[in-house]
Parts: sequence; C-alpha cells; structure tokens
Amino acid sequence: MRQQGGRLTAPALLAHAFLAAGPSPDAGWSHLQSLWHSITRRLRLDQPIPSLAVAADLPLDCAVPGAGIGLLAAAERRTAEVWQACAWADHGLLCLSVMMAPPRDTPCGRAWTELEEAWEKVTAGSAAGVVLGEARVFLSLLSAPHGDPRPGAGVSGQALSLVRAATPAPAADGWWQHWDTVQLGLSGDQPGEALIWEIGPDTGDDRRVRRLAALAPASAERELDHFLWTRGDGQPTSLTRHLGHAARLRYQVRVYDGGRASRSIRDELSSLIADLSGGAGHWPEPIQYLVDRDWFSVRLQRLHAELITLRVRLSGMRQAVDVIGENMRMALELPQTRAAVGPLSEDRALAASFGRQLDDGVVLVDAAIEAARSARPLVSGDGQVPVLPLPPTEPLLPTEMAGRRNGQGRGRAAPPGRRAVIVTALPVEYQAVREYLDGPLTDHDERGTVYEVGTLAGVRGGWHVAAAVTGPGSTNAGLVLDRVISSFDPEVAIFVGVAGGRKDVRRGDVVVADAVYDYESGKSSLDEYQPRMRTHLPAHHTLQRAFLVAGENQWQRRIRPGSPGPLPAALVKPIVTGGKVVAHDRSEVARLIDRYASDAVAIEMEGYGFLAGAHLNPGMGALVIRGISDLLTGKDPAADEYWQPIASRNAAAFAVELLDRLGARPSVTPHLRAATDQ
Repeated sequence: MRQQGGRLTAPALLAHAFLAAGPSPDAGWSHLQSLWHSITRRLRLDQPIPSLAVAADLPLDCAVPGAGIGLLAAAERRTAEVWQACAWADHGLLCLSVMMAPPRDTPCGRAWTELEEAWEKVTAGSAAGVVLGEARVFLSLLSAPHGDPRPGAGVSGQALSLVRAATPAPAADGWWQHWDTVQLGLSGDQPGEALIWEIGPDTGDDRRVRRLAALAPASAERELDHFLWTRGDGQPTSLTRHLGHAARLRYQVRVYDGGRASRSIRDELSSLIADLSGGAGHWPEPIQYLVDRDWFSVRLQRLHAELITLRVRLSGMRQAVDVIGENMRMALELPQTRAAVGPLSEDRALAASFGRQLDDGVVLVDAAIEAARSARPLVSGDGQVPVLPLPPTEPLLPTEMAGRRNGQGRGRAAPPGRRAVIVTALPVEYQAVREYLDGPLTDHDERGTVYEVGTLAGVRGGWHVAAAVTGPGSTNAGLVLDRVISSFDPEVAIFVGVAGGRKDVRRGDVVVADAVYDYESGKSSLDEYQPRMRTHLPAHHTLQRAFLVAGENQWQRRIRPGSPGPLPAALVKPIVTGGKVVAHDRSEVARLIDRYASDAVAIEMEGYGFLAGAHLNPGMGALVIRGISDLLTGKDPAADEYWQPIASRNAAAFAVELLDRLGARPSVTPHLRAATDQ
C-alpha cells in the first residue's frame, strides 16, 4: 500500500439477515419466506444458480434438513455482474444472504451508497423482534498490494484514505483506527490478507445492525470471495458463520438488558423485606395483621418463584454464551493479539466479558433467593422476627461509574469494608487514579503525610481507597506507603505510575511487575563497578489476579477517556528501579541494565522502595503497575509529554479492574456448591 496510484475497484455489498427461528420452526420459516420473497422479487433474482442443487424459491412448508444445517434456496439475476441470494440454516439459525456487485469500474463511494439504499428498501418492514441481526459488509479490492497492516505502516496512508472517502455515512468517530487482519491463504506465491473495519455508527454491545468494510489486494480476489461469500459448495463461509454467531451473542445482550429484570425483582424484594422488618408484629388490630400477613406472603411467594425462574434463565443464557464464544473461535482463525483490535476480535472479547457479567448476575440472584427464604418466618405467624439479610445492592457497572464525581449516575455508594491504598509519584498519575474515586473524598494526615480516601464501586464488590502522592524516588515511595498503612490498614497496596520502555512494549502499554530489580545496588572498586542487584517480588495472590486481568483484555474498557489508536496491551514482566533518569538506550546505565537485568521491559524510580515498604507489613497484597509513557530508543520530549497522561490513565484503568477482580471474597456460591458436592 506504499505504492502510488492504487485505487479501489470491484465494489460490492454483501448483506446478511439472521433470523430467530421463533416459538416453532414453522413460525421462523414463515418469516424467512416473507423476507426471501421480498428480496428476490424486488432485486429480480428469479433464476436458480446452476452450480448449486437447490431451487430458486423456498418451499411453502418448513424444509430445514434433519441435521439442522444446509442450503435451502439460491437465486440469481442473469447479468454480467453478480446479483445472488441464498438462504440457509445453521442449528436453529435461519439466514438470508445477498451479494450485490455492480460493474467493477463503478466508483466505490457511489456504488456502496446506492447498494445500501437498495438493501434498506427491500428489507423495509422486517420485524426487529424476528431479525436477530444484520451485517452489511462493504467490499472492495485495492489495485496495489496493501502492505503491512500494522499501525504506522502502509495501511495508515493511502488505503485508509481511499476507504474513508468511499464509506457511506453515518459512521462512528475514529472507526478507521481499529481493524482485524485476516489471512486469506496464498494468492499466487504471496499470502493474501483482508482488512476488516466496523464503520458504525452504532457501537453498543447490543447493536442489531452492523456495517463493516472489507479490503483486500486485487491479487487475492478469489481468496477474498472464498472467505466472504462462497467456495462454490453452498455452505456458509467462515466469516458468515462468525457473523451469525455474533448476531446471536448480541441478541442475548439485548435480552439481558443490563440485568434490568433481575434488578427490578430484587428491588421489589428489598422493599418488601424492609416493610416486613418494620411492620411485622406491630399491627394494631388482629384482623388487619392477618390480612396484611397474607398479602405479604403472596407477594413473597411470587417474588421467590420469579427469582428461581430467572435463575434458570440466566444459567441457560450463560451456557449459550459459552457455546457461542467457542463457535466463534472455531469458525474463524484470527491472529493472536494481546487485545481486541477490530470488530471480529471484539466479538470474541464480548463473549468473554458478557459471560462474566452473567456470572455476576447469577450471584446476585442467588443472594436474593436466599434472602427470600430467610423472610418466610415473618409471614409464618409464629411471632418471631429474625434479622434478615437484605438482597445485595448491585454495584455500578464500569460504564455507569463515569460522572459520579459530578453527581451523575444512580448515586449508589460502594459497599463498606474492604480497604486498598494506591500510591503514585507524580500529580498526573494521581489525577488518573482520582478520577475513579467516588466522593466526597476525605483528607487524612499521618505524621505529615496527607492522603485522600474515597470509594470505588465494582461489579464484584466495593472498596475504600486511600490515594497518596509520594514524589519521585524509591525511598519516598516506601516511607509514604508505610505511613498510610499504619493508619489506614489496607488489604492491598498498588503503585500506579508511568515508566520508560526498554523492549517488547509500545507507548501506552501497561506492565505489571512480577519482579522489581534495584540496579543501583553494587560495589565500586578501584578497577570496576560490580552490581549486586536486589529484587523484591509482589504478593503471589495479587500477581495471580493480575495475570487473569492481563490475559482477558477487558480492562481497556475502563480507560477514561477511551484510548486513542490501537488498544494498549498488558504484560506481566520484570522492571528495574533506580534514581537516575535513563534518557538513552546506549547510556552507561542502559548498558548496565542490558548486561545484568536483560529481562526487564521497563525502567522507573519508585517500585523497589514501594515493595520494600510493603514487605514490612506482612499479609498485605502489593503490586506495581506501570504505563509506558516513553521509550529509550527514539526519545522525543514532546511525545513523552503527550503520552504521560495516557499512560497514567491506562495504568489506573488496569488497577481499577484488578481491584474489582479482587473485590469478591472467596466463598462457595450456591451454584458452585452444587458442583463441588457431586
């Protein structure tokens, strides 16, 4: 794509409509028939496709193969261009796919706009409750090879400009900055690649209509066709299968609706228990007591039954999401990346994060079921009024936390009890942490060391968090931490800050230190300097949680504001601490680190002293988290200043996600207990 004179050719639109089967196979078939008839009639697709052994129209009666998968109908318009449609079934999913390709030399922007308008006309009136999702894939070929897809290489130039200029409005802000690269196989002697973007404008997890762009070099046209449309065997391609599974997943997200149904039932139960606790045994008249008791009993039984039904549905949904996630991995092979980089890898990441959200929902419903059972004595007439556990108040989800400092959101306080301290060296780092704390913040003074305390809500449990600034230097970090610990008594201590990258990292990436070396310890003799590097290690259980957070790549969603460009990655690697600012990769200190601490990926100034202070307080988890703000090679003061706030926010986002993962105390929930009892 570095070549000059490249242009987009062979524009096309590949559109899929994924349908719900309905309460019965016949109902789903009826909706598919209606949509098929509308599309084939209006697009004049009335001829069978000779190479496929199916009719050009769907039969009146449901004809899904016994195995639940197969091609159902295929039709085309006999022209020099490609105008084809097919209907197929895949294990309960019905799909109608249409390929619309005008003459190859049609200007891409005009073709894409006109083709999308044609698709919207022929599908107008399709019920949103029946269509699980739509995927519109705008296709084109580049007349020159598109080169290296990595950020900063060829894709950021000519190809991006061409695709952006041709893309029909509306679109999401910055959509062109995130893409997946898919290997298409060999094109001649060279491997072919396709780039996949999601245009938007809808970017919500529950989006029903998806608009994607796909680009490949003209030399890989045949391979792109096999990947996107057909291999000539009548079976859905790998991308079509992936998009179908993703439509199912996002339908489940819409059904769950952020746990609205669960929250409504639990809030009603909480109100009922509060009324019972305040009124039972205090009715002035016996008759009124019996009437009210019976009324409360009926409501309690109804809520208990609704919670049990909801528990079964959530468990079924959780299993379905697991199956969908595995099916997406089987359908499409994507490069192994440390974070979701485009729409296809985002689908996989959504399956993982939504699964965890459902797990949290099940835990909340289990607790509410237990609370309903505990309330039975209040309506049993035995006169005993026990102390009841109220149903848990659901903590704020990450997307709901923004703006709480300004009075926005639901105003729910974090649960009390657990304590953590976050230490930073610089004001920019401290501000990044402070953005996540709910107020009002309170000041505390411990022997001249001032720190603030706020609350941090989370899905798995809330924290009281003390935040302190140490200033640069390892000694300061240890002293400040020790003073905060002496008065605040935290369970966990985390250092959050920026660092310089030595190797294997990019600006914005996050490094969690699994070891911190002090490179300044050593012996200086007449002849030479002999390093005696000391090492501190983080707490084992805290580090294990950090491995999970880094591997699941969901912490990036907490970054405030959203991270520019490609999402940052998280690594768990050693770092080095010292009192010197290392400004060049060939400096004396840099060469010393190369020789004696070559596995360290970052350099900073406080981590060793921080862990030394934590070491004096056994039983407390401690960890150092650093965002990469500059690199030893190619240092640029202006770039360093730009990246410091970004690296600070990224490190803070990882720390918040880690605390959320640590927020759930170890326990055996009812659904897990059943598994362990077997």
